[in-house]
Amino acid sequence: SETCCMSEVNSPPAAENARFPSPRIVTILAWATGAYFLLRLLYFVVAIHHSVPPDEITHMHRVDFFSQFFFLPHGMPGDGNSHLWTMRYHPPLYYLLAGKFLWLNVFGMTDLLFARLLSVVLSCGTIAFGWRFIREMSKDAWVQLLFLVMLTNTMMFSVLSAVVNYDALVNLLAAASIYYFTCYVKRQEPRALVLLLVTMLLATLTKTSTLPFCFAVTVALLIHERRRLVPGVIAVLRWTRSPGIQPKALSVVVLLLLGWNTV
Repeated sequence: SETCCMSEVNSPPAAENARFPSPRIVTILAWATGAYFLLRLLYFVVAIHHSVPPDEITHMHRVDFFSQFFFLPHGMPGDGNSHLWTMRYHPPLYYLLAGKFLWLNVFGMTDLLFARLLSVVLSCGTIAFGWRFIREMSKDAWVQLLFLVMLTNTMMFSVLSAVVNYDALVNLLAAASIYYFTCYVKRQEPRALVLLLVTMLLATLTKTSTLPFCFAVTVALLIHERRRLVPGVIAVLRWTRSPGIQPKALSVVVLLLLGWNTV
């Protein structure tokens, strides 16, 4: 009985063991914040006039042009409509993706509004990667929720997320790159390093201004991994030869993106 009494004295009160907010409440608040962000973007899609966002009409012309072709446009700049884009100054990934997205417009919406919906989808992906990133960086529920609230209430980000522009895709790929960089640094996962390479190669095919970002991430990775660079490369090569479709598929994707970036 004495042992039983001692254990009751040493055991912390139930109130001290309770966590607030609980994981369930955090999940509910996170989904509520995401839903609010989505609804606000849908309102912006309809409410923002096409003359307000900078260069939206130019981006829309390029999207319309790309929608006329199965893959990349034929011809060279200067032979008619092909002057709307150049591989060198305007990497084609966003316009290629948005052009194919217009093929799904069977709802009677204008192409401009429908193309804006792609930005909404891409920006929701950015929020998802941002949420995964902050959960890697901090286990404090309040820090996680505050980060999510700040991200979803950044006005410039919200406006760009509801209009036609390649920045929505750039933001998504940048957020994914930072997340996979964090995963690799923390856990040395070869898959995370390969996905980091994929997202950075996709970013450079979306906007040329991502080159400094990719360079900075690469330098930071090399500095952090300088003492285990060779073992890390060997681990990645071994992972690409491991059983399963994913390692081989990602290896092919990396080779294709490297080739496309050299065009």
